[in-house]
Amino acid sequence: MNTKITYLYRDASNYKNHGEEIIAGTITTEDLRPYLIENTWFDAAAFGLPELYFTPKNEDDHLWHELISCTPTPEPPTIKTTSTQILTTLKTTLNKKQIP
Repeated sequence: MNTKITYLYRDASNYKNHGEEIIAGTITTEDLRPYLIENTWFDAAAFGLPELYFTPKNEDDHLWHELISCTPTPEPPTIKTTSTQILTTLKTTLNKKQIP
């Protein structure tokens, strides 16, 4: 079983880009939340997920993406990142960041 991660980028003007990627392995929203800033925010690039910034970037853009959900799926992975890689990254780096 794999996991579909649904996430969102919201700039300072509240414009939104939505994204979904499927990763190999199983991970739940509850597995991730304790490691996210305010149980919500993360750096997509550090996760190995595509960044959802608007182009061109401007002064409203920032680093943080918002986790919406993680759901099991039989669909094949859409990126090389795995559930194990994400959890390892979270446990070692992401929980040390602060929102500026």
